[in-house]
Amino acid sequence: MTADAAMGAASIMGETPAASNGHKQLSPADRQLLLDSAITPEIIEASGAFTDPNGRGLWLRWSDGVTAATILRIPKHMRKPDGPKYIWPGGQTTYLDKIRDTGADKVLIVEGVGQHLAAASYAPPGWDVFGMWGCDGIHAKTDLSWAAGKDVWLSVDADRHTNGKVAGAVGRVSALLRDAGAESVRVTDLPDAAGAHTGMDDFLATVEPDGRTAALTDLIEKARDDDDVFLSRDDLDNLPAVEPLIEGLINRRSIVWISGRYGTYKTFLALAWACCIATGQPWEGRAVRLQGPVVYVAAEGQAGLKDRLRAWELTFNGGRKVDRIIPTKRGLDPRNPKHMAKLTRKIKKTGAVLVVFDTLHRCTPGMKEDSSTEQGVAFGAFQKLKDDTGCTVAVLAHTGYGGEHARGSSSQEDDSDDAYVIKRADNGLGPRTLIRTKSKEGKDGQRYALVLKNLDPFDKDGESPAYVTLADDAAGLLMAETKVEQIVRVMDEAGLPDETGREGAKRLLKDQGIKAGTDDIGKAVKIRKTREENDPPLAPD
Repeated sequence: MTADAAMGAASIMGETPAASNGHKQLSPADRQLLLDSAITPEIIEASGAFTDPNGRGLWLRWSDGVTAATILRIPKHMRKPDGPKYIWPGGQTTYLDKIRDTGADKVLIVEGVGQHLAAASYAPPGWDVFGMWGCDGIHAKTDLSWAAGKDVWLSVDADRHTNGKVAGAVGRVSALLRDAGAESVRVTDLPDAAGAHTGMDDFLATVEPDGRTAALTDLIEKARDDDDVFLSRDDLDNLPAVEPLIEGLINRRSIVWISGRYGTYKTFLALAWACCIATGQPWEGRAVRLQGPVVYVAAEGQAGLKDRLRAWELTFNGGRKVDRIIPTKRGLDPRNPKHMAKLTRKIKKTGAVLVVFDTLHRCTPGMKEDSSTEQGVAFGAFQKLKDDTGCTVAVLAHTGYGGEHARGSSSQEDDSDDAYVIKRADNGLGPRTLIRTKSKEGKDGQRYALVLKNLDPFDKDGESPAYVTLADDAAGLLMAETKVEQIVRVMDEAGLPDETGREGAKRLLKDQGIKAGTDDIGKAVKIRKTREENDPPLAPD
């Protein structure tokens, strides 16, 4: 351990630990704290633990054999609410602590400071034990040259099946280890002995000392390869249940696609949902189940967003500003790793539960919208963002000529968890119709009438700020399918080719006893003939 490293960590607390080995004493209280965390005297000695002479906490050595630092454990009474238990030296990139490194073929990597010291205390013979700083403590810059040819086990907190952030981190760390040449990567499942954040030290502390090695060995033997694509029946039961973000509309940890032509109120709707989530207010009677900040990627511009946000605040929030809406200064391209890294950091820092991309076209300049390959890169970034942060990702997209589906490759809607399309009448007048075209975890087909209301009801020119709401005569209830939509659907379900003309449509409708006017039949035939080649039919899958 270098003196500079020790001083780097100490400076965070405004103090420097004594440099003389003679002053590095471990108080009886701190020794007992470590013993109570299932850490043996031998590992306490190996960790270089000593009590801060100024009463700031407990210091522990962290070293990968090349670089070393001291880590400060802050006493419980000095921590801020939800603050960190340990502090990493400022200005240093995290690395592994090789507390038990003998060159063995089997390596157990444990998340957390106390957790990996407990594991090193009771790991069976023939195993090395490394500490990982947090669930995502292995990253692209971590030296993993040692992993080639090794069998690796990962141990993270017990909430890995229910915490999206932890689950995503486990996937990334496992992939990095496999890419570095690890023969296998298995993940242990800690029993939830002391709450959702049970760690290895919590678990081992519940076992009598003479049974701890056996208990840890049992965990290791039951661990499964993280690259295994198969689930057991128990795995299915342990999968987290679907949790709504807004009841009946969008769910947590999902990707939502909202499509519509220009003038269909996409931004108004997304902003209304965002404001409701940020404030906890229901949207048109539908409860918000998780309130939290919302990041709004405003690629369409901030000026119009400001007016629309203000209209919502004045109408629904008593004029109070919605401070938990976090707009960007410009668009962020999902294909750009730097943009996504910056967005990921912001989401994690603020605890945002929703991020909105408005719109896909403006966020992805130059992207070929009919290319499933290019669309796949963008969608993959949305998926990774969701997995890394646990937030819901909402993407606003333009529809093609027919106004039935998102413009470009159909894979974007196919791969999303929920998809909506907003339609308008051919003359652009009247309410817009919000249609749920896909629901991975529920029922689709719901229809809602959306109307735009100006803040100034006497503004005949419609130039005052506006907001979107459900039409008074709809009251949020299921709306009937239009006659043209019905004809298109019936023709699709019958398997008629898109080029089928009016006479073919008339014969089908007559056979099925459906009455329709000539104008509606003509419009339906035109929609089917002119919709883009990659647009799927309206028939259900």
